[in-house]
Amino acid sequence: MMKNTLFLLALLLLASPCKSDVTLPAIFTSNMVLQRDMPLIIWGWADKNEKISIQLNGQIQTTKAGKDGTWKIQFNPISAVSQPISMEIKGKNEIILDNLLIGDVWICAGQSNMYMPMKGLNVGLSEAKEADYPNLRMFTVTNEMALSIQENLKGSGWMLSTGKDIDNFSAVAYYFGKYLHLETGIPIGLISATWGGTNVEAWTSMETLQKYGHIASVYNNLDKTVDYSVNASEEQKKKRTSVNQAPSSLFNQMIHPIHNLSISGAIWYQGESNASRALEYASLFPDMIQDWRMHWDQGDFPFLFVQLTAYGRPGTKTWPELREAQRKTLELPNTGMAVTIDIGHPTDLHPQNKWDVGKRLALQALHLVYDKDLTYSGPVLEKVDVDNGRILLSFDQVGNGLKVRSDLGYLMGFEISSDNKEFEFGMARIVNNHTVEVWSEKVKIPQFVRYAWQNYPADANLMNSENLPASPFRTGTWEWITEGNIYGK
Repeated sequence: MMKNTLFLLALLLLASPCKSDVTLPAIFTSNMVLQRDMPLIIWGWADKNEKISIQLNGQIQTTKAGKDGTWKIQFNPISAVSQPISMEIKGKNEIILDNLLIGDVWICAGQSNMYMPMKGLNVGLSEAKEADYPNLRMFTVTNEMALSIQENLKGSGWMLSTGKDIDNFSAVAYYFGKYLHLETGIPIGLISATWGGTNVEAWTSMETLQKYGHIASVYNNLDKTVDYSVNASEEQKKKRTSVNQAPSSLFNQMIHPIHNLSISGAIWYQGESNASRALEYASLFPDMIQDWRMHWDQGDFPFLFVQLTAYGRPGTKTWPELREAQRKTLELPNTGMAVTIDIGHPTDLHPQNKWDVGKRLALQALHLVYDKDLTYSGPVLEKVDVDNGRILLSFDQVGNGLKVRSDLGYLMGFEISSDNKEFEFGMARIVNNHTVEVWSEKVKIPQFVRYAWQNYPADANLMNSENLPASPFRTGTWEWITEGNIYGK
């Protein structure tokens, strides 16, 4: 009997897990960029009460893992470092991360137009041949979703922007980072977290979505036992519904795991999947921005986004409303919008010109983050006056003045109305560097005006001296055609 007991004890000892090594989240690898001039948080897992020591750029910090095995260490802010440094993490085991830089880290998120990789562009091959930016670093988050908060994610590891290594990275993010790096000389780290065809609800935490009862109801009725990971069994995959559309599912798995990481800000290209619910998006999108800011706890960090470009049949109106929802989001502090109405395509949802998209986002960043004195946007409507049967529109961000993008030499894309319901073609002309006059012989008492109010407003041609286009807009209050269209209905 004694021998059998000893034998069973031996088997139990062999079956029990070994002490856990100190481990880091997947976002921490060699080649990464850490955020300059902010407290740096490094975190991970180990055995409970295990002592952890980290050396970084001359600083040494220590802590102990908690009862749950988690640990967190905060370093004092470090100025930009363009020469490679290392980080040594010591516990029961030792981890060394090499070739690290200190610079600016940007989250780059959204749906397919943010996802579209460099190799998907006609210029992708030539860009890869010329790419030699070892201080521009890239990390791609693996597409996975979860219905509960996750503490880690999967990803590509950090890579240098040299040669064909840029092939699979987001083209918009790459061009954004490239322009910033060339303009500032600061190391830039880009974290791409994208998934085609996704809605804003999937990228927002349930803490924020709870106030939307209909969305919370959808979430509460989801089968929480379903495995949404990339390694799910075929049987589990068959149980999935709306794979990348479930509320909070992408926030939980692709955003939350890096919320401790200090960042410069975020860039965002999404909205196509919410166009049929544009009025709802006017609340959901700013709520998502505030949601991310709440989780990062970095105050109102810069959030820059792309207004939907021109696409689709000219008669439909849902995309103009989504663009207006995006324009209204600029009421949030520290936000910026890249207007792309001039570089779309009537039938291609993923237009090839990603260079201008990235550059225009970078111009917003140079203004908000780097305090550059420059024209960072196309003309922005500032004031509306009615005078003697004509409407006068005053614009900011005109550079050296307004101008027309057209061989015709006259402005197009304006419509005018007396009741904000029935619109007529509006004649328009540039009065001075910052003012446009609009009128119509058919509208004797004009009160309202709209510009580029089509899915694909091919004739819209108001720009500034820097060749940056004016945003579509509509004045006054009016009924949204997407009113009543809500998530899950």
